[in-house]
Amino acid sequence: MSSPPTIEESLPSTANRVPGSNLPIAAGKPEAPIEVLIGRWMLIGCGATALVGLTVAVFLAWVMVAGLMDKSL
Repeated sequence: MSSPPTIEESLPSTANRVPGSNLPIAAGKPEAPIEVLIGRWMLIGCGATALVGLTVAVFLAWVMVAGLMDKSL
């Protein structure tokens, strides 16, 4: 009776390779392509910009409501 195949034997031969390349995946974290790095920085930048805009909008709304409440008294 034969033993079941190991994980390495059951995977296709390209499973341990970088997509589109014959280079094997390193033991550590593989280096990301520049497009991925730019995309990550764009997401961080857009998120930070949206957070600042939302904070300013909430603050201005608070100032407006406080001003309306003050004049009504």
